[in-house]
Amino acid sequence: MNVGLVASYVIAGIILVSMLMMNMRVSNSSVELTLTQITREKASTITDMIYDDIPNMGYNLTSTTTDILTIADSNKIQFYRKLDKFSPGNPELITWELTDEPVTETQNPNDVILRRTVEVNSTTEVTDINLGVTRFRIWYFDEFGLSTLPEDGEFIPTPVNGVMRDSVRQIYIALELQSPEPLNIGFTGNSRYIRSGWEKRFSPGNLAN
Repeated sequence: MNVGLVASYVIAGIILVSMLMMNMRVSNSSVELTLTQITREKASTITDMIYDDIPNMGYNLTSTTTDILTIADSNKIQFYRKLDKFSPGNPELITWELTDEPVTETQNPNDVILRRTVEVNSTTEVTDINLGVTRFRIWYFDEFGLSTLPEDGEFIPTPVNGVMRDSVRQIYIALELQSPEPLNIGFTGNSRYIRSGWEKRFSPGNLAN
């Protein structure tokens, strides 16, 4: 047996495996960056809508709406606001709700439909957001709410009913999205979903009136 030949084959095999491992790491990194960017862009699409809705709750053309916050739960919020600032008419009733309806177009078993509903003058427009939402959690604070994360602060227990709804001054929303497809990790067969999180505490001006 030619020891030198065997050694050269072993070294070549080690180099080949090392190259394959490096290529896989580079490929995984590229896929992870792509999935992360896509997930963040989807999150931005949703948060742009939330940024428009929540601060403007209670808005009407010349005054605040008669009612403002009508449902205040941990996964559902409903309120009045006027969407078109240049057109007279009744304000719209806006509902954001995290459903338990799965998104069937993806491999991810965790994502569900986030639903935004607009009702006005006996017409209803439903927008099902199936961008990979896995969490949509809401906390409510009165004027004495602590300026910390809701898990550490004092918030109003949900659902917030009756007179307690009138005491809400701040709303804290946490959103999480996951990638539609899993990211495979090495040769182990393990995989994980890319996550993108967002949290924001709002102080809608009309709630203080």
